[in-house]
Formats: sequence, structure tokens, C-alpha cells
Amino acid sequence: MRFFKNSSLAVFFVLGLQLHAQPRSDYWQQRADYDIRVSLDHKTHTFTGQQEITYTNNSPDTLEKVFYHLQFNAFQPGSNMDERSRDLPDPDRRVGSRIAGLSEKEIGEQKILWLKQDGKEANIEHWGTILKVTLPAPLAPGQTTKLALEFRGQVPQQIRRSGRNNSEGIHYSMAQWYPKLANYDRYGWNTTPYVGREFYGVWGNFDVRIDIDKAYTVAATGVLQNAEEMGRGYSTSKKNGAGTWHFRAENVHDFVWAADPKYIHTTHQVEGGPLMRFFYTEKKGDPAKNWEELPKYMERFFQLADSLVGPYPYPEFSFIQGGDGGMEYPMATLMMGRGKLKGMVGLAVHEAMHNWFYGMIATNENRYPWIDEGFTTFVENIIMQKLFPEEGVRASNPHYSNYLGYVQQYEAGKTEVLTTPSDHYLTNRAYGIASYSQGCLLLNNLLYIMGEEDFWKGFQNFFRKWAFHHPHPEDFIREMEKTSDLQLQWFLDLWIGTTQAIDLSIDSVYGDNNSTHIVIGRKGDIPMPATIGVVTPKGVELHHVPIDLMYGNSNQEGKHHPFWKWASRSYTLTLPVPFSDVSVVMVDPYFKTADIQRDNNRWKK
Repeated sequence: MRFFKNSSLAVFFVLGLQLHAQPRSDYWQQRADYDIRVSLDHKTHTFTGQQEITYTNNSPDTLEKVFYHLQFNAFQPGSNMDERSRDLPDPDRRVGSRIAGLSEKEIGEQKILWLKQDGKEANIEHWGTILKVTLPAPLAPGQTTKLALEFRGQVPQQIRRSGRNNSEGIHYSMAQWYPKLANYDRYGWNTTPYVGREFYGVWGNFDVRIDIDKAYTVAATGVLQNAEEMGRGYSTSKKNGAGTWHFRAENVHDFVWAADPKYIHTTHQVEGGPLMRFFYTEKKGDPAKNWEELPKYMERFFQLADSLVGPYPYPEFSFIQGGDGGMEYPMATLMMGRGKLKGMVGLAVHEAMHNWFYGMIATNENRYPWIDEGFTTFVENIIMQKLFPEEGVRASNPHYSNYLGYVQQYEAGKTEVLTTPSDHYLTNRAYGIASYSQGCLLLNNLLYIMGEEDFWKGFQNFFRKWAFHHPHPEDFIREMEKTSDLQLQWFLDLWIGTTQAIDLSIDSVYGDNNSTHIVIGRKGDIPMPATIGVVTPKGVELHHVPIDLMYGNSNQEGKHHPFWKWASRSYTLTLPVPFSDVSVVMVDPYFKTADIQRDNNRWKK
């Protein structure tokens, strides 16, 4: 394991990756360091704050304007989020038409009172959940500027992710609460209005001070800087939180906090790893036993995630009861706190696993939700199989549930291409299947093509190279190609850019006393290499048939054969085995591909 035993080493690792040579010679990314002071009035659910961002323009472009996200404004009748939810045929049940029914005292609000660049007033325009700022002085490439502002707002009634008084009684789930600078990348400004989907942020440090009534315990992204002063489980101090909560987080791209007067705060140190914090409440008749069981599972989670993907570099991670289900943030997750143990562990594993992909790989989730959600789901499934072993098909394919969901959607004719922007899928289900299931299955298909050893080596190389940056799909597939020495762009293009499917088959098996001929068919439109399992009295033989688009053979155990032309619908594999010795033939015998029709994968004498 490669855990860090103290926070200074963790910070060293974070800074080391951040300052590492750029992963591509033409790559650049912006930098935004936040200093925020916010004061929340728990009687009126309103807040005021001041913010200063030190913003560095590392792009080759001169910037004449900047944009901010004001996401609390989504929780107002008539907002894009409200209209979109009521327009979808299958709206999120947590949202539905609830926003339309909010009163003035229940809506969310974020308003910028003024904004200055290096002390000079800037022109600002509120556009719903987006603030447009015309800079008084254009920002040239390589320049750094100070963007200071004052804001006020109102915490909405809990609808989606953030808000007050959620269904489990948590007072404040403060996600998407501050004016968040939009990211500028090679595609320009990311000014997607917030409708409750995905996120994309600028790398930076956050220094945040929170003023709230002393009755509240606060949980947040980062490390509390005044633990002795605040007490409340952050130290052995008897002090009760009377003062300003001061948190600092280094090299993150978002900041969440939550507050409740009844939070129980416990900790668990992962050996050689992060300090885990748990914030939860007890309900009458429910002694929160699952929260007491959770630490041992999550310690094992951090160990497994480290070995499968790479190290978690931050000194702490907080599991915080709050929100409306589960939602990931840097160094923390908001999650529901009731339910059965396995479900709660699964939720915690999924949301914590996001810190490797949403948190450190940090792709533009509006453009590529399938990278974060799909990659997270893929590793989550493997870890959950280790934490709660299942027998049968799930033992060999822990992604079986995602496979079934994808096949059902495909058979219904409702799959949508993965290149669809996250807010523009025609149904919520199509978004979920594409982002979670098809994103997950993309990796399992690559594992089938590349083989276990090269797949995991490439996956870890990708994480190591691109952590603390903003990669794109082609950056991922290049790392997999470099590791395997195979061409793989064809598969990425077909899987994310079309709704075509995989369907390999064993069409016939025949032979004589000297040989056996196996006719492999391609019924689906996505060409794939064929791994064939042949059962004889000697056991199971594995045979690998690459397709010509790969321009090479995978490094997998078994016998390798000449390539299959991708345009051909069939391939005949001839083996020097008497036909009488062959009892079973299977294509994809270990159930790795997302083959939509597995009934034709097996021939039995």
C-alpha cells in the first residue's frame, strides 16, 4: 500500500503531482485560490459573505470577462432546473415539481452585491445560475489578478443535494453555496446553467471561515485549522464551538460544509492513511449502529482503492450525514444516514471513490459524465464484491447489474450516445444508463480487449499522469494504448459516439478426427476481438483472435491467432483438436464484454 502517514507527506504528494511536468506539451489549466468568510443566520436561513480569488490565467488567451456559478438560484420557481424537471418524462423524484411550489422564504438565492478586479469595480450581470463579469482590465496570458466580491443568499429548502432541513432532519447541507468561478479551458468558458447534474471546477486552495451559532457542529472539506479552539470532536478540548470555524483545503476544486446541532462526531485513523471523520445523528429508536460499523468497511475501502487505482493523498476524509442521497465533494461526501448496512456501505464506497475521479481526475463532467460516474462505478463494483462477496455470475462479473440495465435500455431502443452533454439526455434513465452503466462497461470491455495485466497497468498510469489536471477521453485512451501497444481509438469512438452494440456468437462447430472448425459470428455492429474457451478432456483452452483495428495482440494467457478483418461478419478458427474431443465452445467465456445477446455465445455438443 502507498498510504501517507502524516499530513505533510500528503500535501507533498498533492503539490508534487500538481507541479509535475504537464501531461501534454500543449496542456494548460487555470488556477484559482479562494479566501472566503461567510456568516449564516440560522433563524432566517440567510447568509452573507466576502470572497477573494487569486486567479492566474495560464491559457494562451487574453480574458476580457469571467463567469461565476450561482447555483442556489436554481432553487427558484421558473428556473432552468425547475422547467427542466417538469419537462422530463421521468423527473428525479426528489425534484419533480417541488421547486415550482417553493415560497419566498423557501427558495434558494445567491446575489453578488459588488465585484472588483484589483480594486476596480467590474460590470456584473446576473443570468440565473450564471454571473457574467466584464473585467475593467483584460487579463493577459500568464497574469494573476485579484477578484474580490461581496455576496448574500438564502439557503433553500432541501430539494437536491444542498439545502436546509433534509428528510432526515439535518439542518444545513451547504453544497454549491458560494460564488464559484467557472473553468476556462481549451473549449472556452464552461457556463452550463445548473439543473442538478454535474460539475467542473478550477484547481486551487480554499481558505474558508464560517460563522454560525455556537450550538452547531460543522463538518467540511479540508482540515480544521483551529481545532483546539472549537472542540466538538476535532480535539479533546472541552470548548463547544463558540467562534469562527476555519478550514483549509489544498489543491481541490470545490468546497462543501454541513452543520447540525445534534451531530455526533467520531474518528477512525486508517493505518498509514487518512483520518476518517464521521458526522451523524441518532434517531429515536435507531441507535445508528450502521455508523458504528462503517469505519471498518471504509478502512478496507481506502486500502483497496489505493491498490486498484492509486493513493488518496489528502490527510482527512469526512462522511457527513446530509443531502438527499449521496453526493461527492473533495475530501468529503454528503450521504443519507439510514438504511441497511450493505446499502449504506455501498453508498459510502461509491461517493468516496469519486474522490479519485471527480476529485483528482477532475474531467468536465458536463461533457463527459461517463468518465467520473462510470469509472467510479467500475471500481466500486469490484470493491463491493470484495467487501460483500457474492457467488454465481456476479463473482466473475461484479458489473452484472450495470450490464443488465444497459441491455434492457438497448432492447427498448432508448440508449443515447455518451457524447450527449449531461443536461441534454432525453430522459433521466438514459443519462443514468449512459453515465453509470455504459461508462463502467467501457472499462470492462477494454479489460477484455487488453487483458487484466495491461488494463490495470494502463489504468493506474492514467491516474498517476493525469491526477490534479483535467483530462479528456483521448488522454485516457492514449495511456491505455501506450501501455498495451494496441490501437484502441476505434473502440472508444464506437462506444461513446454511437449506439451500436456488441454481439459475438458461436455460429457453428464442426470437424473430423484431425481438427475442429469454429465459426465465430459478429451479429452486432461493434467489431470486437474474440476470446474463445474450448472444453476438451484436457480442460479449458483459451484462444485469442484480435481484430485488424488493434494492430497487435493482447498480452493474455492462451494461444493467439491471425487477425479478424473488422468488416467481416464471420471468422473461422481451426484448431488441431479432434472434433470428438470438443464438448463446449464459448466466446467471451469469463463474461467481460457487454454482449447484448449471450444466448448465442455458447455451443454445446
